[in-house]
Amino acid sequence: MADDVLAPVKEALERRQTEEARELVDRARREHPDDPEVREMYAAVHLALAVRLSSRARDLRRQEIVAREIPYDVEFEDSPEVAKAFDEAAAAIEEVLAADPRHEKGLMMKASLAFRSPGFGSEPSSQSTRSARPISPHSRHSHPRA
Repeated sequence: MADDVLAPVKEALERRQTEEARELVDRARREHPDDPEVREMYAAVHLALAVRLSSRARDLRRQEIVAREIPYDVEFEDSPEVAKAFDEAAAAIEEVLAADPRHEKGLMMKASLAFRSPGFGSEPSSQSTRSARPISPHSRHSHPRA
């Protein structure tokens, strides 16, 4: 059964249609939540998404550091755009861990993102709206370059 359900996901991945693959694997997981092969493919697709989103968030932060000319070893607050990018990466990692709480690569990514984004694990909206409030210890960063 898993082969029938996962064949379209694999085909979409081969065509590099990642959004289609994500939608298909999400549907497969909803329809077959206890199938270990479906769960494994779900985690793999969401892990790939998490890697891409995490990379994007770090790139946005680096661009912001350069654009704002933030000196080395100076604490700063992420812009709402950067905070949102980290929130999206965190959500993708949580999807991996929802499928498999002991997923080794998912846990490593979560730890890595937590190190780079002190607000990880707080409410997603808290990061994207933090520029409207005074800087708190959870929204400040000291970079070596992200």
